[in-house]
Amino acid sequence: SVEQAIAVLGVLSPDFVEREGLVFWVPNAQDYIVENYSLIGLKSDGGKLLKSASPKDVERYRNNLSVSQFFTTWEDAPDKPVFKVGLSKEDYEMCYVFAEELARHWQGALANHFPDKSFEFEVGDDLLDEYGVCLTFWQVSDHSPFASGT
Repeated sequence: SVEQAIAVLGVLSPDFVEREGLVFWVPNAQDYIVENYSLIGLKSDGGKLLKSASPKDVERYRNNLSVSQFFTTWEDAPDKPVFKVGLSKEDYEMCYVFAEELARHWQGALANHFPDKSFEFEVGDDLLDEYGVCLTFWQVSDHSPFASGT
């Protein structure tokens, strides 16, 4: 549908905002209201989620997108058995493909917007407080001994 096409275009045309050195993906930068977004994130500690103010945890939490939930609103395939998060097994697996492609697309967009910053992406199941196939990213320091792979 037109609505679905516009939603996908919106995800493929990311807006980013920078706040206090942190970078966030937002659906529409013009609608970003600072007061609505605290600089508190989540981190996992042995399966338990804890609040965190570390830059990585804040960005990882605030940039978390449930790709599966993005598509479940359109899933209407009664002949396919539900596998997870309202999707069939095949569609769930395709969410991984979409998430990996989206990560590559966002990496290029981030490089254009923030050429002096580096980012790491994560695609996985049930990241933090989201369900299904998720995609998130955060900044990594180029000065870290791990950033160069050494």
